[in-house]
Amino acid sequence: MLVKDFLKLYREDGVVQTISEQIKNREKYPQVQLKGLSGSLDAVIASAIHQLNPQQDHLFVLEDREEAVYFLNDLQSLLGEEVPMLFPMSYKKAYQYEDIDNANVLMRAEVLSKINNNTNKGHIIVSYPEALFEKVINKRSLMKNTLTVSLNEQL
Repeated sequence: MLVKDFLKLYREDGVVQTISEQIKNREKYPQVQLKGLSGSLDAVIASAIHQLNPQQDHLFVLEDREEAVYFLNDLQSLLGEEVPMLFPMSYKKAYQYEDIDNANVLMRAEVLSKINNNTNKGHIIVSYPEALFEKVINKRSLMKNTLTVSLNEQL
């Protein structure tokens, strides 16, 4: 069985379709929380829901960085070219603010930039509480301090 056939079974499931409809109705259901899922079932359901609502942004908050990275890997395996994004904290270790990890700062900036580029394609963002507590630049400052470079452009 191929991955796309496997995900099709979940997309057609009544429970997954109900969850998808609840996610679409943001006024009535501002957040949806699933409990009791084991193994990679959380990533399977998330992938199926994303395929049912491809234009909608999805933020998945997991317990810690390790769980977020495993979840991201599962999503990447299931969705293929629709690559989800990790929104990490800027620091190498939590609560050690002198050790900034430049790769994580770059990933955070890329996620914020993609969110700000009002495309109709829904984004999948995976994160964890420590990363979400960290302050981010506001949209106006990000746009003001962003330099767009094109191929063959002379600078």
